[in-house]
Amino acid sequence: MSVFVVVVTYNSGHEWLDQCLGSLRLSKVPLQCIVIDNASNDDSVEYIRANYPEVELITSSENLGFAKANNLGISKALAAGAEHVFLLNHDAWFVDDCLEQLVKLQQQSPEFGILSPVHLNGSGERLDWNFTKYISSCHDEGRQLYTQLIKGEPLHAIYQVDFVNAAAWLISRACLSQVGLFDTELFVHYGEDTHYAQRVNYHQFKIGVVPRCFIHHDREDRSGKAVTTVFNQNNELLSFILDLSNILKAEDQSLIRCYLRNRVKLTLLALVTLNFSEFRQQFAVYKRMQVLLPTISRRRQLNSKTAIWPAD
Repeated sequence: MSVFVVVVTYNSGHEWLDQCLGSLRLSKVPLQCIVIDNASNDDSVEYIRANYPEVELITSSENLGFAKANNLGISKALAAGAEHVFLLNHDAWFVDDCLEQLVKLQQQSPEFGILSPVHLNGSGERLDWNFTKYISSCHDEGRQLYTQLIKGEPLHAIYQVDFVNAAAWLISRACLSQVGLFDTELFVHYGEDTHYAQRVNYHQFKIGVVPRCFIHHDREDRSGKAVTTVFNQNNELLSFILDLSNILKAEDQSLIRCYLRNRVKLTLLALVTLNFSEFRQQFAVYKRMQVLLPTISRRRQLNSKTAIWPAD
């Protein structure tokens, strides 16, 4: 059993690094850890080298974003023979034997290409604020988990969900080999895990949440706050890409026309109201949508095929 943990760091700070990487040392499962540092400008790299020499540290000269950095770590793990790859955020850490239990369950239930623990907040007193939204869809078993918890009913070993965020994903080699890596032609730092989950479901793997396994995800102080980064993009543009690249749905020309028509309306409205800054923004989004259409169509075709490792 070969287990690799991939962590992407960026100005992580000593406390998060100690919580995250320190929790790996307590694992009952033999593992190898690959850290990709996204050009931190604090002392994260030096701190990891000094305090966690067992980690394979890859330093990037630029901030690659979530998708590219994780792809780099996943690729190295698979090349080294990984059977399971765990993606762990730098602000997250394992509770007790979480990793051991997840690996055992994935081996027992290989149809689950992705397994996730339950995400607690940093203190462990509550569920992570965003995790509760991700697994409460009316279309999957997430609400069933909540219901059975509230009613004190026996819990299943795994609850199948359409999506859970990639702060703590255990991905099987079989899933990675068939689905491939994150699509960095369409996504860099936002939306890539949603898109990947769509592809996992398309390729007939399941995504599950394991109610007896936990991580801490320390981000409650950022709850609901807009964070400006070099990777920020227009929300409507992101929705456009996610909708049109979703291979679970047939390519829909009417949906494309609807998006473009709505953008034209907003652009013209800004013009007639002499809101020139809004006009420039809406027109830029419209042009970007048009530019992206050939890439989206091409990636749909590639992502619907079984990946040949190494993925393109």
